[in-house]
Order: sequence, then C-alpha cells, then structure tokens
Amino acid sequence: MAQIPKRIEKETQKLETEPPPGVQAKPDPANYRYFHIVMAGPTGTPYEGGNYKMELFLPEGYPMEPPKVRFLTKIYHPNIDKLGRICLDVLKDKWSPALQIRTVLLSIQALLSTPEPSDPLDTNVADHFIKDRAGAELQAKEWNSQFAMAA
Repeated sequence: MAQIPKRIEKETQKLETEPPPGVQAKPDPANYRYFHIVMAGPTGTPYEGGNYKMELFLPEGYPMEPPKVRFLTKIYHPNIDKLGRICLDVLKDKWSPALQIRTVLLSIQALLSTPEPSDPLDTNVADHFIKDRAGAELQAKEWNSQFAMAA
C-alpha cells in the first residue's frame, strides 16, 4: 500500500480528535483519500435537525488542488445542484494550500446557514429564494424532513 502523505495523515488525525462541531468525517478504510462525511444541518436554518451525507475526495494534487466534495443527501439549496455539487469559492478559485479539510467543512456549514442565491449553481432554486424566500425555506424544510431526517 502507498505511503500516506504526512499532511493527509495529520489532517485525518485532527478530524478524528477535534472534529468541527456537527460534523463527522471518517476516512474510508480502503482509500485514505476518500472521506465519508455526515454534517448536521445548522441550528436556526431550514436544514436544522437533518443529517447530510457527503463524500470528500482528496485528488493526487492535494494540497495544491482543492478537495472534491459533493452532497449525497438531496438538499434544496441555491448553491448545491441536483447532483450534489457545491458552488463554493474555497473549492474553486479561492482555494489555497494553507486551507485544510476542516476549513472546507466549516465553509460548507456556513453556506448552509447563508445561501447565496445571487451566485447560484441551481438557478431554479435560486430564483425561488430571490422571489419568495419564505416559500423557498419552507421547501428546504420539507426536503430536510423527507431526505435528511430519514432513519
């Protein structure tokens, strides 16, 4: 088996000993670059009470390249599309090798707390958030109940 790079080893250990609040991040036993993530929906948001499954993959170029992250649980959010892809600056042009997996997960939590319909990935959901915020948040709560609170 290939040697685990020190950076990934240290980050994995820190995620296990000091996980971000409301986040579980477990490396896959068969692939140290693949993580199973469960993120609790932030309090005071339509996602509260939900547990969102995600996958995080560290490409060969990590940390010079950002991790690849996507939601596996369906979510009604203007910055997350139907395939679970996430529109987030730190996963694209604002990535820096100084950032870590933990930083990315905290940024995703912040995105759940503060959707950005003006910079959408799903334009239909974004239009709903812009034109009828209360209706969009109700829809997000319904999806949360239906998809993120399932046993």
